[in-house]
Amino acid sequence: MVLALLAAVAAPSRAGDTTPTTSPNENSFAALEKAYNDATKAYHDEFEAAYEAAKAKGGAALKGFRFEKPRPGYAFAPKFLAVAEKDPEGPDAVDALKLAMRYSSGDTGNAPEIRARAIKILQDHYVTKAQIKGFVRQLAMTEEPGARKVLDDVIARNPDRKVQAAAYKALIAYREYLIRFAEMAKDKDRAATIEKSEGKEALNQRLARAALAQGEIEAMKKTLREEYPGDFHDLSVGQTAPEVVTQDVDGKPVKLGDLKGNVVVLDVWATWCVPCTAMIPHEREMVGRLEGKPFRLVGLSIDDEVKTLKDFLAKEKLPWTHWWAGPGGPESSFMQDWDIRGIPAIFVLDGEGVIRYRNVRGDELEKAVNALLKEAEAKAAG
Repeated sequence: MVLALLAAVAAPSRAGDTTPTTSPNENSFAALEKAYNDATKAYHDEFEAAYEAAKAKGGAALKGFRFEKPRPGYAFAPKFLAVAEKDPEGPDAVDALKLAMRYSSGDTGNAPEIRARAIKILQDHYVTKAQIKGFVRQLAMTEEPGARKVLDDVIARNPDRKVQAAAYKALIAYREYLIRFAEMAKDKDRAATIEKSEGKEALNQRLARAALAQGEIEAMKKTLREEYPGDFHDLSVGQTAPEVVTQDVDGKPVKLGDLKGNVVVLDVWATWCVPCTAMIPHEREMVGRLEGKPFRLVGLSIDDEVKTLKDFLAKEKLPWTHWWAGPGGPESSFMQDWDIRGIPAIFVLDGEGVIRYRNVRGDELEKAVNALLKEAEAKAAG
């Protein structure tokens, strides 16, 4: 199955389950893409209306907000796959394959068959091509027998070392997921829920793989450090954060290195991400309390378009720094370099640009920032 944690990064927009609107004479990729975009926009409008209604009620209604309507991409996945199968190396094949893979998650309906057929096209036509880099994260997080063979072949046969390194990093990411899964499964109630959903054998197999994962991670990281030094960023706590070179909402170039000397919270988010927007009230209060301190909160959006971010900022008061990194799908270089598999993704950096905390939220986030500010004050005084 395609693991659920990938879905938060893979979905490029707020999608819902809408039947494709193409007519029998409109089976081109362009027509399908338009129908999909129309369905996505309609869903997004419904999502926004529901969210605004919950926000107006406030309290429990906002805290427990859920939008249950399924995503539209799932209804389109078979049609996108058909485009790729008709002309596997045609001008629309890669984009069609990405969408077919993205929206064939889970094991319901014909999703496993769609995934397997898409992976077969990648194996037969793209292992040695540059375009395969945009698929390695999806392949690593897809528990399909053919997916691992594609990644092994990419490492062995693709001529681009950056693509090889991306495959290694994707395999590391999957093993890190297995470790987190094993921790979660220590809770008996959660383990029982997983066993009921996937079966005892599948649960035990994944736990067995998790037991080997740490050793495999260390071996792969050693390979990356020694053989791909320019293409591997260790994002562990205690490591220096890699540079971010992107743009602000007005298109002006910006970079993370210019903020050295400040405690920096880098919040990777999107306007469509409900857990991200749920953090806004606390972030707003925190920024107010820390006014005048050497502190910067940077919201780094991965919305599909910068206009979406600008429109959101026009409606919401978010008095901190805002950058845009471009669409945040699995093919995003930024998402790959920063090893981000779900949002919100939070990095707390000290004044030297060293990662000191990751993925802390709410009061824990503010405690982390205050600790680093006190540390900086003591260092300046000493």
